[in-house]
Amino acid sequence: MREFVKLTANPTNNTQHNFENDDCLRKKTWLTPALGSNRVLPHCEGNQLVLLTGKKGQMTRAFKGVIGEQSVQVGRPELDFSRPHEIQEILADYSPSCLINCAGYTQVNRAQDEKDLAETVNVTAVKELALYCEKKNIPLIHLSTDYVFDGSGNDYWKESDVCNPINFYGQTKLHGEIAVQENCSKHLIIRTSWIYDEEGQNFLNRILEVAKSRDVIKVVNDQKGAPTYAHDVAQGTWDLYQNLINQETFASGIYNVTNSDITTWHEFAVTLFELAHPHLENSQLRTIEPVLTEEFGDSTPRPLNSRLSMQKLNDAGVVMPHWRDALTRCLDNKFGVNHGI
Repeated sequence: MREFVKLTANPTNNTQHNFENDDCLRKKTWLTPALGSNRVLPHCEGNQLVLLTGKKGQMTRAFKGVIGEQSVQVGRPELDFSRPHEIQEILADYSPSCLINCAGYTQVNRAQDEKDLAETVNVTAVKELALYCEKKNIPLIHLSTDYVFDGSGNDYWKESDVCNPINFYGQTKLHGEIAVQENCSKHLIIRTSWIYDEEGQNFLNRILEVAKSRDVIKVVNDQKGAPTYAHDVAQGTWDLYQNLINQETFASGIYNVTNSDITTWHEFAVTLFELAHPHLENSQLRTIEPVLTEEFGDSTPRPLNSRLSMQKLNDAGVVMPHWRDALTRCLDNKFGVNHGI
């Protein structure tokens, strides 16, 4: 009998904290240590510490890999975005020169039922980050998502286009962007999409996992966008930041940062499996069938058009690699392939 698995993808931030799988959150027990507890804090020469929020997220790993020892990760239980009243005091212990927010509530379906929590994490906590950065006169880099748009039409979304989120998750991300803009004069808001890396809970690794036990899977073919390697978002964002920080006036604003060109989730899955298949043992997968989003009967609407324009980023001196190149590099890293370069 043929088997199939419904595969849809979380957005960005796909990139951030996965609250759905956190036992502390589900049980409503909090393990945050008391403020003022004995922490071992990093030391960077010249006070050039870059603080990354979201200790275990794939974007935090990516930024850590790009920035290196100049950066430090902080997340739960110490820094808990569901306890926003504690955020500024905890940040003060680190005294960073730049703050990169990779944390967030990213469970699109659950956000419809956990609205208070999603709003607290994606808006209230983000406002506290912005207020702290403004008080200390340091830049805030905040990760956002294509879900701030409604996904209509076939054009590439520019940073200046009118936002119109079609689900509650997207609403909270838009409100988080506004909180940054209104409360922090030095900021970069990075809109990205379809994030994956070698080890996170993401579309790429779900495909590789189900390939072990399923001979047929179905993947949506009418959502279009750019699958984006977390490393490339981090590298592109850091290059952009370095370009801007060296200017006389820091040019705050919103930038789209994804891998270049577009595809569908189905084409991405097919390409992924073709590239990964030589490295998979006992794979059962034979067919990846294209289906329409509406066939899954998902109760939460998702944008069909996630094309994000890279023109503004290119004008700022940053050009992103093609999504196929990015996928190849990710899989080479995942499977330890060495091309002798």
